[in-house]
Amino acid sequence: MVAVALHFPDSQRARVYAAVAAVWGVATLLGPLVGGLFAAGPGGWRGVFWFFCVQPVVFAVAAPRLMGSRPGKAGSNLPWRSLMALCGALCVILSAPSFQGPAAVGAFVVGAMGLATVARFDARSATRLTPVVLADLHRPPGNGYLAMLALTAAGMGLAIYAAPVLQSLAGLTALQAGYVVAVQALVWTGCAFAVGGASERAERLLIPLGAVLIAAAAAGLGPALGTGEAWPVVAVAAVMGAGFGISSSLMNRRVLRYLGAGDLATGSSAFIAVRQVGGALGASAAGVAANAAGFAVGFSPEIAVETALWTAAPCAVFGLLGAYAALRLSRRHA
Repeated sequence: MVAVALHFPDSQRARVYAAVAAVWGVATLLGPLVGGLFAAGPGGWRGVFWFFCVQPVVFAVAAPRLMGSRPGKAGSNLPWRSLMALCGALCVILSAPSFQGPAAVGAFVVGAMGLATVARFDARSATRLTPVVLADLHRPPGNGYLAMLALTAAGMGLAIYAAPVLQSLAGLTALQAGYVVAVQALVWTGCAFAVGGASERAERLLIPLGAVLIAAAAAGLGPALGTGEAWPVVAVAAVMGAGFGISSSLMNRRVLRYLGAGDLATGSSAFIAVRQVGGALGASAAGVAANAAGFAVGFSPEIAVETALWTAAPCAVFGLLGAYAALRLSRRHA
């Protein structure tokens, strides 16, 4: 993300981000296949975790050789305080589903408040983890980052709970359920390429349109899963993938347009960080809702239906918040 921001002009960035999405889309399609092969093989499903443990080690060894290395600037520092505070807040958020009832909600709220505090503290630090405007919701970049966070959170219900619910209600295998969810990645990739050359005028329309599609899909996931059929979920995954595809790369480009030259590196690296935090928030909120539906004590067809409906609720709220922030980002006078 940093390389795209620093080495490509504004007119090319959306296309490059679309290419990045294509790589991710291929990986998402291959992931269930690899998992299914391991699950069906003699090593069992645990083997895939060892396989994916080796993969990043190979990448870490190969990356310096493939990309070249340059000595770091003298005196450069990492924002250790912000990093440690961020890790602490995320740990609290991700621990929320391990509690029951009000304690789970309380842990989630405390963790979310911790994230907001980290963002404000980082903005005042001499060495920042994120651009100074990240927490400023009165300016376009702040709304852009909020949209990225909230919309990613809205997609966690589909990413985490659609597959097990489909296996329970529709009788799909793990591999088949994985590919139903992977429809999102396939449509995302195609739509990202389709809008890669969008003008700034079209951008102002496509960003909120994509956000609304994501919000609608998040709200519709529960009823779709409750039917016990795969095709409604395929449709929801396609709508959500279209929403992400037509908005994500353009959202990146629009946020970068409002950042100063000194914030391009931290601003572009924050795209991934903010979305990962959004994923943690969405996964935790959906987990708390799923446990409230009985997911933690068993997974009968009745509980599967309840889980589908309960997990859709927080995701729909995140979707609405993301759509609102995307609309503010796209205003003409922004």
